[in-house]
Amino acid sequence: MRNPLNKQSLELALSTMASRCKGDGAIFLTGGACAVYNGWREATLDIDLKIDPEPLKIYEAIQYVKRQCNINIELASPTDFIPELQGWRERSVWIKRYGSIDVFHYDFLSQALSKIERHNDQDIEDVFNFFRHQGLSEKALIEAFEQIRNQLIKYPRLEEEVFERKLMRAVELWNQQ
Repeated sequence: MRNPLNKQSLELALSTMASRCKGDGAIFLTGGACAVYNGWREATLDIDLKIDPEPLKIYEAIQYVKRQCNINIELASPTDFIPELQGWRERSVWIKRYGSIDVFHYDFLSQALSKIERHNDQDIEDVFNFFRHQGLSEKALIEAFEQIRNQLIKYPRLEEEVFERKLMRAVELWNQQ
């Protein structure tokens, strides 16, 4: 079993990965890594990330960090679960440059929709933190859902009506706080 990830180990992992890469690239953190980096949680089980563009040797760097730091790293982003939102890259929040690698929080709006679709307790708490700390609005969330509604057919495991109910339930829960 791998070690839980706190902010210090996250920063170590990112700087170690960057030091082992060749050339420019970008890493977009998603999920629990964003929550840990922002101090909304003390720890998470892994680093979920999207790499785009990919620097040379990034996959070797990931394997090195996994072994040396005993942490789990997964290639995962909202587009693995829901259709891509237009403008996600522009809405992604820059964190820091590690060596030649720029690190960002993946677009919080995309993450919120992806987490709402999964709809487990931790995911909904993350969405509430996006509302509290990142200025996410109900209107933006609903408009984003409408933007991808006609693309949901490309994700056979998703059911449009179920997803929409989850979205409205998350908004309702937020309003009860």
